[in-house]
Amino acid sequence: MIPLHKKMLLIIYLILVPTILINIYENSIDDFIPKHMAVAYQMSNDQLTSEGKYIYDQIPGFYAFITTFNQVVGISSYEMSSYPITLYPYFAIVLLATYILSDKNKMVSALLTLFYMSITTTGTLKIFLWPHGIGGLLFFMLVVTTYKVIKSPKLKNSYLILCILATVSITFISYNFTYYCIVYLFSLSILQWIFKKPSEVFINTLLILLGTLMGFSSFVYGHAKPLLELSNSLYILKTFERFLINFFDIGHVNLDPIQNYLMTYPQLLTHIFLTKYVLMIPILTISIFSIIYAETHKKIESVKFNLVLSVCLAVTLFILTRLTIGHFSIPEIWYIFMVALPISYPLLKKRPKFLIKVSLIILIILNFSAIIVSNASEVVQKDEYSYIVNAASWLYQKEPQNRIYTPDQLTYGWTYLPCTLKFNNWNEPKYLGIEDILNIYRGKKISSSGYIIINYRAKYNALSGWDNTQSFKNFRTVIEPLDYDKIYSNNEDITIVLN
Repeated sequence: MIPLHKKMLLIIYLILVPTILINIYENSIDDFIPKHMAVAYQMSNDQLTSEGKYIYDQIPGFYAFITTFNQVVGISSYEMSSYPITLYPYFAIVLLATYILSDKNKMVSALLTLFYMSITTTGTLKIFLWPHGIGGLLFFMLVVTTYKVIKSPKLKNSYLILCILATVSITFISYNFTYYCIVYLFSLSILQWIFKKPSEVFINTLLILLGTLMGFSSFVYGHAKPLLELSNSLYILKTFERFLINFFDIGHVNLDPIQNYLMTYPQLLTHIFLTKYVLMIPILTISIFSIIYAETHKKIESVKFNLVLSVCLAVTLFILTRLTIGHFSIPEIWYIFMVALPISYPLLKKRPKFLIKVSLIILIILNFSAIIVSNASEVVQKDEYSYIVNAASWLYQKEPQNRIYTPDQLTYGWTYLPCTLKFNNWNEPKYLGIEDILNIYRGKKISSSGYIIINYRAKYNALSGWDNTQSFKNFRTVIEPLDYDKIYSNNEDITIVLN
């Protein structure tokens, strides 16, 4: 029997943590979310446009989920983007995973879960609807399920069904975690074979995953292959330069003109991030070495060693692959942390266990400090977005046939959504070309003809290729004097001009 006071603490934890997360992440969404809502609505009405189909083909399962959920629950597409739909399942899966991997240590699983759920400065990945958020949830489920397969071989048929459901779902929901699953399952199968404990569950799941990916998903041929073919050393150099500018305000070597306008995080936020990694590296090192030591001295089940090594390989290869296409994915290393720490914790002595608990508490404090600093410094999109929807709706009613351009993803998404919902895809908005965006920053006339929506209220401008540039409000005195025909202004938050 669990003592009453422990039951009460558990209930308080299960209520308090999600409540805090909902409040602190309210309306802090990724720039791409409204575009996803628009594509899902198009799909539900069988009216996918060329732009919608291109996006839909990458992750069709995600849009099918949104559409089904919307029809069952009845939440509007405007509200759906900021509803904490994935918070509770993600919270439950991570709590369960860390509890099982730590040999049922309640304190460690509770601290790790709170740390992981608050690790990002926006709520997109774990709180709101996001393809890679659902993918991460399913990946955690896969890790725990594969662990239970080896621990309880008598139930392998039941677990095989769970593994197949998780991996097939991931194939159509998140291309990031499809990559993770392939490397993870392949590595785990090889390691289990080396340790003379092969499992047909892993092989069967991997084969079904690969068959589904290559035979039914168009992502590999239509999106991943062309993108990897574009990869070159300049992409990698630009990635490092972007990182140095964003976090340290250094590295301007003019590899790309747009990088002169990249946003820079406040120094305090950079120091918080650095402190987190300084704390994480020794903890992760101790965890991995303790697992290796225990494996060599036969003090740990080989499945735990294989599990950690497989996750390490999946994360490392993923980071390297993303680097080649221009994205610095170092934060993915926290997935290793979330698997290695709970597995290693029972192997440690009393003093290291105490130090790890203290470190986790410090890391949680740093997480919430980063969120507060990010909101105060306006480096995350945390807002009410009706001002964009109202401006776009007004424009569609006034000029439904003229070309509409937006420079950034946030404005594009909230312009695209009313276009789909209210106006039956009349004249989809277009992205403004990079040269025209540069000309806006420079105070020069642009070449594109049509209506241009300039958002001064957005905290930054998310462009293609993971470039986040400074808000136009910092350049308002340069932009406003240009000889444009201003046709709309919404309390100085957003301006529509005709070029």
